[in-house]
Amino acid sequence: MTLIFKLSILVMLTGLLKCENLDLNLAPPKCPYRDTVDLSDVTPFENGSYLYENVLIPSAEVYEYNYRLAFRNIEEEAETHLRGCVCGKPKKCIKLCCKHGDYFNELTGECESIPEDMNIPIYLNVTSAEDEVKNVNLYREFVPLVGKPCWNLESLTLDTDMWTLNEDGTLYVHNDDALLDTVSYCLSPYRYNGSNEYVLVALSCPIKNEESFAVTFNTYAMAISVIFLAPTVLIYIFVPELRGNLRGKLLICYLISLIGGYSIISLINISEYVFEDIPCNILGFTCYFSFMSAFLWLSVLCFDIWLNFKDHSVDFSRQRHKLRFLFYSLYVWGTATLLMGLTMWAQWSDLVPKIYKPGIGDDICWLDTNKWSTALYFYGPNLLIILFNVGTFTILSLRIYRIRSDVAKLTQKQMFFKEKYLLSINFSGVVILRLFIVMGISWIMDIISFCLRDYKMADYLFFITDFCNAIQGVLIFILFVLKRNVIAAIRKSVRQKYHRKPRPSVTSISTHFSKLSSSHSTNA
Repeated sequence: MTLIFKLSILVMLTGLLKCENLDLNLAPPKCPYRDTVDLSDVTPFENGSYLYENVLIPSAEVYEYNYRLAFRNIEEEAETHLRGCVCGKPKKCIKLCCKHGDYFNELTGECESIPEDMNIPIYLNVTSAEDEVKNVNLYREFVPLVGKPCWNLESLTLDTDMWTLNEDGTLYVHNDDALLDTVSYCLSPYRYNGSNEYVLVALSCPIKNEESFAVTFNTYAMAISVIFLAPTVLIYIFVPELRGNLRGKLLICYLISLIGGYSIISLINISEYVFEDIPCNILGFTCYFSFMSAFLWLSVLCFDIWLNFKDHSVDFSRQRHKLRFLFYSLYVWGTATLLMGLTMWAQWSDLVPKIYKPGIGDDICWLDTNKWSTALYFYGPNLLIILFNVGTFTILSLRIYRIRSDVAKLTQKQMFFKEKYLLSINFSGVVILRLFIVMGISWIMDIISFCLRDYKMADYLFFITDFCNAIQGVLIFILFVLKRNVIAAIRKSVRQKYHRKPRPSVTSISTHFSKLSSSHSTNA
């Protein structure tokens, strides 16, 4: 139990420690991070000042940092290094992807030297606050910083992505209506097909609706899951034999919650519509509520199987089942509502620092999974539930194995009881195995992929597991609908509905009673 408890809080502690470490600046900066330059490779003067691109940085404006800012100002832990305030004195700054004379190769993801016989572009159109456009020498008008906002940079070529460089050093992307500072973009020489010269082009990270292939692929997999989950729910609702027991009701609630979460994620990612703040928040928190409810219903389903298996004397009366289902419902919906309320408070409260906020409604209509704080609100609680489920699955599996061994030792006279009991045990074992494969392993791999998301190789490693998690609806349909007993129950329900014996009409009843009345009168 101690080991399980330690493992259950691992993700939450990891996220908390990550957030704590990011906030430990060794000295309070006097200027925004975006206005500083890394001085690790610059030699200081004797008085502690630095000279960068002909800008003198006094020692009083040099500070130690143990983090860096990446795309969208996401803080990332880094080794302690010196940074100096360089922008706005008086020149503004721009960001270059590579040093002067190099260009960023999108195929290799590396900076490479421009051939000696090719030009090095230094001029670019800049727009003033009065919308006046001037072609200026960037190295004279700005202080060039060097760095990349992310590893998967994409060029914003003017053929498809209109952008404007402003005189304050910010970049405006027209298609996304986004204003990027020097933390979130960089400029690099670029040669268009058929051209013999390089021009400066802006690069940035995928934003808003520009998702990676893996995200797009898994999004459509979720949409397909919804298509299979919906008929699964309808079958379990309208077939009396499936909805009549408590396990069927719990499975229905789990699937409905899963449909809610998958539907919203699919809508957000597939739709090209940019949601306003209020609809975006409604979608995000509703999606959070749906997924947390799904995890909680899954834990209830496991607990109920364990309870029935543990105590064969449990009352199986219909009234008892109603009370248990009511208790389970209050637990799931109440806990999910409480967690959603805490998440909403953390998002909107001024008491919670930005690095601890869940990020719903900031840039996307879902949790910001680029931040480790997501572990506090989503992956941490889910890990607790999943570890409980895995523990339950393991205990039940061991118990079934022991019971099968004991039943196998029964004598020939007890063969009838042996066959009946083994049939019941095998059925429970199959149900547990299906639940563990579909609803246990897939969610565990999802949490692991989140923990390793900073490693590029993990994207390829967990592509298949993320897809299996997204396509979970198809697996559930196969394992819980395409079974002999379920298909037989469906056929029986259809036959009972469309091949019922006709009830006697009111006229026949009257005729019957009139005959009885006549007979009685005759005897009289």
